[in-house]
Amino acid sequence: MHERLPILLCFDVEPDDKLIVGEADWAGVTSLVNLLTEYRPRFEEATGTTCRFSWFLRMDPQVRELTGRSDWVATAFDRELELIEHAEDDIGLHVHPWRRAAQGWISDFGDPTWVDQCVCSSFEAYQRIFEKSCRSFRFGDRWMDHRTMRLLADLGIYYDLTLEPEQKGFPVYPEIQHLFIGERPDFTGVPRQVYQPSLIDYRRPGWWGMGLTEFPISTAPEGTLYLSSDATCTCANIDRLIADPTTTHIALPARTDVAIRPDLRKNLVGILEHLVTHPQRHWLHFATAAEVSMAGIIGEQRFSGEVCA
Repeated sequence: MHERLPILLCFDVEPDDKLIVGEADWAGVTSLVNLLTEYRPRFEEATGTTCRFSWFLRMDPQVRELTGRSDWVATAFDRELELIEHAEDDIGLHVHPWRRAAQGWISDFGDPTWVDQCVCSSFEAYQRIFEKSCRSFRFGDRWMDHRTMRLLADLGIYYDLTLEPEQKGFPVYPEIQHLFIGERPDFTGVPRQVYQPSLIDYRRPGWWGMGLTEFPISTAPEGTLYLSSDATCTCANIDRLIADPTTTHIALPARTDVAIRPDLRKNLVGILEHLVTHPQRHWLHFATAAEVSMAGIIGEQRFSGEVCA
């Protein structure tokens, strides 16, 4: 048994609105970074160890079209990124396949070439701005397929934090379902524990893995445990996971707009307060995927592969 249970708090750095009409606002980024900067020392005092968060930046074609630069977020929020980097948080990529169409923006998961382009161009922007390769990844709207997981492995990704065990379909509002094109993913049977995706089926562990490690997002019968979800229900499920000896980690995601929407921020703060005052807080570690790997829950895999043309 490991001495501490890793808690991965994952934040997708993206525009405030899901469906963008006109220009995009990003007010949630600064507000969330400020909030978590206040909580970081509290978590460290409560647990007696370091506290690091995981941030996943949007640098895909939609961002380029909206702002003029794929890496816009890294330059527009240089102060926030400086705080994040100083704290040694993990900075990865978060990709959506939004493309402009006659009716406005559509999320096109049905065109593999377009999905590849969105992923590869994001990696190129990340490399350009940070002068290093991206190692952590989250695809948008809980989408993934085998082809894309293999592409991530070829690009050198170490850790994917996309899959949501037992969930099906896109987590979008019913009124914009028609804007999502492509096969809805089915994550029934995906392990809840950290695992290496099989070369045959990315949703299953295999002896011969792809070379990257999957950190499944935490879910419950009620659904995915988002940091914006009802605090009472989410905290009860977090307690259940903490008490479960088979739990390898707890991964809780949120969009950055969680910090500027009063109801969602109330849920977020409620969950953070629950964690920072938890009776077993000395057993918790707010960590990144790399820290979890180095701690020995699963060995870090280094590899090389083909990159996008």
